[in-house]
Amino acid sequence: MTANSDTTIVLVHGSWGGGWVWDEVVASLTGAGRRILAPTLTGLGDRAHLIHEGIDHELHAEDIVQTIEFADASNIVLVGHSYGGLVASAVACRIPERIRSLVIVDGFLAETGRSIFDLHPEIRAIIEPLLNPMAPWQIMPLPASALGLPDGPQARRHDARSRPMPVRTHSAPFREDVARMTAIERHYIRCTDFPIFAATAEKAEREGWRRGDIETGHMVMFTQPGELARRIQNIATMEG
Repeated sequence: MTANSDTTIVLVHGSWGGGWVWDEVVASLTGAGRRILAPTLTGLGDRAHLIHEGIDHELHAEDIVQTIEFADASNIVLVGHSYGGLVASAVACRIPERIRSLVIVDGFLAETGRSIFDLHPEIRAIIEPLLNPMAPWQIMPLPASALGLPDGPQARRHDARSRPMPVRTHSAPFREDVARMTAIERHYIRCTDFPIFAATAEKAEREGWRRGDIETGHMVMFTQPGELARRIQNIATMEG
């Protein structure tokens, strides 16, 4: 399939974030003349007032499905960063007929029946100390410095806008059948200065994902927004 003017790019943010994390990427992509959707997941960002204990990646996937269906979008390049990679994978399993390409940016690969904690004990070790003692179902945000974002205005903006997220987003098993997305063109972009996803990127490559690396930290949409936008735009215009 060749991308054309009706291609829509859908951007799914990661843990503690919101649609706002994509602002600089959206500015670059909008200049390329494509429709861009960057929704905020329930309970985060400007929807933080909706947080509740039962929120998991399945509800977040439904956020994106509803966004896509209400926009009547198809021929979609679906991009998920970090935790958003799991959400985007669930979306691709639910509505594969609408998805042209799935792009995971330094994020999780889904496996049916397993949670993030099952697949990544090292992530569980990072998350457990972040649980709010007053509401232990909430994961408090990691500071920008722990995500490779250097001190400065971007880091301060990140920390000011980050919000807690429910632990079920990481502890609930992935229930979609990953086989439903195998016919979709899949890309994995690794941020080389953030070691946590190094093995995940290698696994993606072994499983047939097209891999590209960017020399930066995990929060690439802040540190290299133009380069990330260029990679996404290239995927949107390539023949698959």
